[in-house]
Amino acid sequence: MGYRKRGHFFLRVVCFALVVLGVLGALFIDIDDYARLEFRIKDLSFSEILDFFKIKTSYSPKTEEGLLTIWEIDVGQGKSILAKNEEHAVLVDAGDVEYGSRVVNFLRQKDIERLNYLIITHPHADHIGGARKILEALPVDVVMLPKMSKVIIPTTNIFSNFLDTVKEKKIRIVNPVKGESFALGKADFEILSDFDEAFDLNNLSIVTKIRYKNFAFLSTGDIEELAEEEMLKSEGTAAKIKCNVLDVAHHGSKTSTGLKFLDAANPEVALISVGINDYGHPSAKVLGRFREKGILYFCTSKEGTIQVNVFDDHYSVLNSKGEEIKREKLG
Repeated sequence: MGYRKRGHFFLRVVCFALVVLGVLGALFIDIDDYARLEFRIKDLSFSEILDFFKIKTSYSPKTEEGLLTIWEIDVGQGKSILAKNEEHAVLVDAGDVEYGSRVVNFLRQKDIERLNYLIITHPHADHIGGARKILEALPVDVVMLPKMSKVIIPTTNIFSNFLDTVKEKKIRIVNPVKGESFALGKADFEILSDFDEAFDLNNLSIVTKIRYKNFAFLSTGDIEELAEEEMLKSEGTAAKIKCNVLDVAHHGSKTSTGLKFLDAANPEVALISVGINDYGHPSAKVLGRFREKGILYFCTSKEGTIQVNVFDDHYSVLNSKGEEIKREKLG
């Protein structure tokens, strides 16, 4: 056995030992969780073993869930949001390619055996890259994509491979239209986007309002001020933008979350999915707007995966350690 092979073998043994010790010694997760894994340690790459260890320890011990629970999953400089009501679940985006295994592991940890919907807000790599792993790991009833003109349909391998897998799995693709609502157990979600053919991919992002009784969570993909302004032109849509928790568009970019849009949304809490980047995300200008309006904001780069538990009379926001960082009454 060569030095390189011996080194790889040693690293895998060490990582496996760390996982076992972390689980059994610190009681991070139940031993039954391992029975649900459909892979063997020896089949994983070194990075996947580390990622598995991180996902299992970072979000344990298991925290209480709400009647509706929403997670802004930490996928670095990308986006992935899971919403769950009883046994019903929707995943909005899946992060970049290297985060596919992390999202799959997270879904398994949350006992998600099937996705009713997989919404790809738009086919940029940091939103669709991990989706193929999801499709290969779990049954998915419906895949949602924005309707795109032939001029802007991506020709990337990531998008082509994704479509091939959808076809292979015989999953129905839906191009949702503005105003459509979809049931999610006792919750639901509505499409608020204006799908203008002149828009670029960012502005074509599927904007989704997830609702449970008096609570609303607004998922915005990567829309910029152009799409925000179009939504505000429609009186009916402008009123529907109001939410309790805002998923901040485009990782907090300065081209998004304009003042008028933020006034219409008027959230108590803003969540920013962001990682190490060279784009200046999140923008100091956007963060300043939150501070001026008294909106609490939390970044996945600092808090890790952020959980929102919704109950009949209140909702709470938890960081990846299970610590409550915000609680708000519902009217």
